[in-house]
This record gives sequence, C-alpha cells and structure tokens, in this order.
Amino acid sequence: MSAHDIYYSDKYYDSVYEFRHVILPKNIANQVPRRKLLSESEWRNLGVQQSRGWVHYMYHEPEPHILLFRRPITNTTSQLLQSVINIKIPFYFSVLMSVKDIYYSEKYCDSQYEYRHVILPKAIAKTMDRSKLLTEKECRALGVTQSPGWVHYMLHGPEPHILLFRRPLNAQSTKQASRVATATNA
Repeated sequence: MSAHDIYYSDKYYDSVYEFRHVILPKNIANQVPRRKLLSESEWRNLGVQQSRGWVHYMYHEPEPHILLFRRPITNTTSQLLQSVINIKIPFYFSVLMSVKDIYYSEKYCDSQYEYRHVILPKAIAKTMDRSKLLTEKECRALGVTQSPGWVHYMLHGPEPHILLFRRPLNAQSTKQASRVATATNA
C-alpha cells in the first residue's frame, strides 16, 4: 500500500471551519506517533496531499489511523457555500459541535457483521432527523468519523442519540481486493 491508498473524505463545515478527515492505510498509520498532532511537514512526509492551510487539530482515540483536519473558512469559501452550493450552515454547529464529545464503542461481531454504536451528545442528536436512517454524509456532518463501509442500519427509538452501525465482516478485505483489481486494470 502507498500514498495512493490514502482516503480523503468530503469536506464538511461549521460556521468557522471546514473539516475533513484522512484515513491512512495500516502500513502508513504505523508510522504516525500516537497522541501527537502532526505538523504540516510531518503529515506531508507520510504522503498526505492536500492544499495549504489544513491543520491536524485532533487525535482521534478510537481510530488513530484517522487524521482529523480543519482550516478556517475564508470569505470566498463562505460565499461559495451560501450561494453556489446553497448550503446553510446550521447555528448549532457553532455552539454545540464537539467531536471530542462523541463516544465510539468497541467493535463487536456476529457471523455476518461487525457492529459498533456511536453516542452523540444529546444537543447534537436533537438537531438530526430521527425518523430515518442517516447516510454517511449526514453522519459526517454531525461529526461522526469512522472508516468507510459503516452503515447506519437501525433506529434506536428509546435513545435516538445512539447511532447503530454495521458493516460486513469482510469489508476491509473486499476494499483491499478492489484496490488491487483497480491497480491491475490501470
């Protein structure tokens, strides 16, 4: 695996910052010092490629191979969000959004799936649509960061601030196999 195997999320926003997360393959993630924020030169040396201005702002304890980045929204970015894309930045993000307050359970399995639950701060959970399952993009907009393949599969009525996720047991090996196939066909 190489820098070509690094996954870059879509950007998501609050009223002050644009965010993105970067998922490193295991061979690169093993080079990342634990519990240390990386300087731009350090993350670039790992093979992370993104425009200037991004800051590695938080260590993500549940999944240390996920690097969390942010950069201030400029007037140009804000105008683009408001006019071209027509995204209205929700007020609650500026007040309540705190990725640190999101709890990620350990993973648990049955014969078909790997599961985990994510507990949102109740203030954030109150702003989401509790009548439907959330897409990956909607989960990320709430601040949930986890590796690709996790699906919000069930509503937990008694405690709607708990999101239930699952993915097939072979999700990681299937993903790696598709990368090999893509590289072979290229």
